[in-house]
Amino acid sequence: MNTAQLFNDDTEFLEWTKVHPEAYVINFRANRSADYIVLHRASCRTIAVSNAASGPLTTGAYRKVGGRDPTIFDTWIRRNIAGGQCVSDECIICKPRR
Repeated sequence: MNTAQLFNDDTEFLEWTKVHPEAYVINFRANRSADYIVLHRASCRTIAVSNAASGPLTTGAYRKVGGRDPTIFDTWIRRNIAGGQCVSDECIICKPRR
């Protein structure tokens, strides 16, 4: 079954990305703003970097949800992000839909 998984632990998130590099991740602000919901491949280097500005990967300024099929995120977004309907952007580094 393909479900969206919200991560609340950096170690668990990084392990999941190693096991499922072909999967997808949405990265969004902790305040769940609908204007920043970016789709990535789980193997994308940009979602595995923590810094002083963003803090931890999954509990700092940003949150992560993973899944094996990018179409599951639209439903997750509508249910969990006020005013959100779908992914707002795609990563220009990993180009997840190509």
